[in-house]
Amino acid sequence: MMFLEHSDTVQDNSTTSVLRLLPKMQHNGSPLTCRAHNPKLADSQLEDTRTLNITCGWAFLASICR
Repeated sequence: MMFLEHSDTVQDNSTTSVLRLLPKMQHNGSPLTCRAHNPKLADSQLEDTRTLNITCGWAFLASICR
């Protein structure tokens, strides 16, 4: 999977991270996991996993436009 951009924003007591990626059809059904932790706090790791649902409309549009 190609990673396009990553940014972190820190404001007060909060950090927001944004990751832009370019998945391909072969990534359909793959898990995408986000993990966060605070090294100053014991057992602070949080984690959430989502299953990628990749749909590709480009091939469909290309066949209509021919």
